Amino acid sequence: MTRLAIRFLGALLLTAGLAAGARGEVADPMPRAPLPADAVISPGDVIAITVVGEPELSRRVTVTDDGKVPIAFVGEVKVAGLKPAQAADAIRQALSRYLLKPEVAVDLVEANRASVFGRVLRPGTYVLPPRARAMDLIQMAGGFEENADRAQIRLLRRGQTIAVDLAAFEASGNASTNPELKAGDVLSVPERAMLSVAVLGQVLRPGTLAVPVGAQVMDAIQMAGGFTERANRERVVVLRNGAQIPVNLALDQPTAVAEQNPALMAGDTVTVPEKRMLTISVLGQVLKPSVYQVPEGTTVAEAVALAGGIVEGADLSLAKLMRRDSATETLNLREALENANSAANLVLQDGDTISLPKPEVERRFGVLGAVHAGGYFLMERDRVTVTEALARAGGPVPDADLKAASIVRRDGDRITRTAIDLRKVLKGEVQGEVATLGPGDVLYLDTKQEPVLSRTNILAALGLLTSLIYAFGR
Repeated sequence: MTRLAIRFLGALLLTAGLAAGARGEVADPMPRAPLPADAVISPGDVIAITVVGEPELSRRVTVTDDGKVPIAFVGEVKVAGLKPAQAADAIRQALSRYLLKPEVAVDLVEANRASVFGRVLRPGTYVLPPRARAMDLIQMAGGFEENADRAQIRLLRRGQTIAVDLAAFEASGNASTNPELKAGDVLSVPERAMLSVAVLGQVLRPGTLAVPVGAQVMDAIQMAGGFTERANRERVVVLRNGAQIPVNLALDQPTAVAEQNPALMAGDTVTVPEKRMLTISVLGQVLKPSVYQVPEGTTVAEAVALAGGIVEGADLSLAKLMRRDSATETLNLREALENANSAANLVLQDGDTISLPKPEVERRFGVLGAVHAGGYFLMERDRVTVTEALARAGGPVPDADLKAASIVRRDGDRITRTAIDLRKVLKGEVQGEVATLGPGDVLYLDTKQEPVLSRTNILAALGLLTSLIYAFGR
């Protein structure tokens, strides 16, 4: 087929071909110099296709999102990822089915790239993905540097400057503050203006700091490492031009109200004082009873936790708070421990003592029956020997039946009786725990006239133990 015949056939197909290519054709009222010939073509780029001797096939088109360009007669040809010369070869091969030895040239006229400079980790020029926005380009550049002013970014677009506030976008997610980019856009990220302030006192890294304009007191304290354990957050002071500005940072959310967390000015000094230390005692039924040094503002619950917590089985209703002036207050310790915000969780004063004693019944033992001075006796140790218990009760009477004594014990809600031969105990033949009494135990001796295992005597011992429990509590 001659070149003239091919051109005649091309004329018949031109209308369909132009329709296929019209959506990619770009009018260019302001021609610009082509980009370097070794640049790689990307989606969104504008390229100039020239077919020598075929002006109706020569045009400027935009590379589609899938990397193709429309060509009359042949449909779409993929050019993304190719250099202009390689793209010309691909188009030439496609046209060779309709033209005899076509000569094709491709120039990259407008690359779909944007640049970002200033306070980002990797400033430079990047290929834009479809519908990329300002924050996408920032992320492609590695993100902001720490001192970047995210609220004062400038977008340069064909001689115009557009203000971009990506700090507002990060705070609200409002897309209107994160504009969509176009080829050739340039983002300029400036450095935040800094102030010199000092943070002194009870912070981890006291000293002079550079903080951004608009930084608040809490921001500077966090940059100084945060509070120490002894920091008095309620009495922070900002020194400014000779005046003192009190700041209370002990509130749950001090940043919510500007008056509680004011903005800093150049030359300010933030001073965090130390809490006054108190001497308090936690005694009785806690794991580590002792005297403690605690910061001012310590509560009852915090002091009990410092003492290791409550021992198992402790009677919280016996807790008392004794002040230095000898005044004693009843303490609702259960509520204080269960609800740290309750009124029962009192703030301690210097010299206070939290006392949680054991119930008296748990520190007594009984010796009843055929003894000279039976009764209940205060224990000075955790356990006493049966021999010592008999001595405390004045010893057995002459007609006591030593071979058939018994020990009545309380084990939770159960009451048990253990027979014991006091003759063997007194001779030292029976030793160990079986020959001792613990808190709440009762040693019972009967007389020889009535069997020790009689129903009357056992019921009497149980009745005495029940009376003991009722009198002193469990």
